Amino acid sequence: MESCIYAIRNKVMSKNSRLDKTRTNLLKSGRKKGADRQKHSESLNGFVLEPALILFLFTLLFSSWTALTIQSKACLLQANRRSELDLAILERAKTIAGDLSWQRRCALDLDSTSRNEMILDHPVFFRDQTTFLECSYIENGRKFIIDVYYDETGIIKIEYQGRSKTS
Repeated sequence: MESCIYAIRNKVMSKNSRLDKTRTNLLKSGRKKGADRQKHSESLNGFVLEPALILFLFTLLFSSWTALTIQSKACLLQANRRSELDLAILERAKTIAGDLSWQRRCALDLDSTSRNEMILDHPVFFRDQTTFLECSYIENGRKFIIDVYYDETGIIKIEYQGRSKTS
């Protein structure tokens, strides 16, 4: 009976020793992987790289977003200024077109076919082309042309012609 107990104990011990060896091997391999990971995540001076890189990328992302937001707001402000100027030009063109239409209807001599006027601190050139009034102005080195088509009843259509840089 003692020999049976001794044999069972030896069998259990051998299983435990195999489990211990497997456990020890796993721990050793885990340490190696952790050690390798640690070598890759530290720079030469010992600081950890991943958090620093993540913070740098977040800073870069935030800076880019801020710059794009500011640029878009600046473009909106510039477009708002241009639209105010365009509306003021169209209002004046409406008056000029009405006067020209009235002079043609009454068979009066036209004062002149072109006019220069200052609208919102911009020199604007109006030229009558019999069926439309050409309004042109220069802003930031670019020439903008607006064609206002009219007849006896009023303005029919408004077109923006090509915008080109002036030299």
